[in-house]
Amino acid sequence: ILQEDSLQNILTASLMWETFEQVCLWQLVSAHSMSISTIIPVLTKLDFASHAEALTAILLMLQQEKPTAELLKEVLSRDVGPNCDLFVVSVLLAWCREHEDILAELIAALLSSRCPAVASPNKRKRAGTRASAAPSAERILGHLDRLRTGTRHLYKLDVMQKALQQAQSACSDSQKSQFSNLFALVEVDEGGSGRGKGSGRGRRPANSVAKRKIAKDIISDTSDESSEDEEIVKPKQAKKRKKNLVGSDSD
Repeated sequence: ILQEDSLQNILTASLMWETFEQVCLWQLVSAHSMSISTIIPVLTKLDFASHAEALTAILLMLQQEKPTAELLKEVLSRDVGPNCDLFVVSVLLAWCREHEDILAELIAALLSSRCPAVASPNKRKRAGTRASAAPSAERILGHLDRLRTGTRHLYKLDVMQKALQQAQSACSDSQKSQFSNLFALVEVDEGGSGRGKGSGRGRRPANSVAKRKIAKDIISDTSDESSEDEEIVKPKQAKKRKKNLVGSDSD
């Protein structure tokens, strides 16, 4: 009944149908075992509040798929949207459970390739003509920032750490502030490079106390040495006086 050539047009038109009609259509799509690559381009047209039927059907399909570079681009091309829009987070978490290493490599490669788009306005303009090819780095960071509430282990992988470090260095000051919680995962996982204000303030008194103790020890040591020198010098001076007295008696 359904043909792949006309499927995207049918799916787009069905967004105006009633809920029951949309559910029936997606059951037909599932029964025909349509390729996900034919359906996924419709994803960017779907609104979380208005197209729950289509989003639910595509979510169930993506959860059964193995992540690829093309699928990841389409998923991350969606707007970050309000906090209640958890479509992208749900897809990424499902892939994390089954294919975490593959997903980390795909995200790291995509983010690293898009980082210059954040730092360079010229490159951003050129990328705007091909917005459907890949999401912007800022949009990727927005999805990753929301994903961190569902998983932390993904960000501990080496490929993700390197990609986040590269993204952090390419971001502007305002973007670093916007994604500060996401970039904080890099600082925590590196260890020893934390910039927390509390830890910094807690170490300074200990260092100052230690320095004072060392200074006191040095002063006490020098004072002891000087007193010993005086004790050694005094007998020598006394001997010289005795020699002078003997000389005067002989005269």
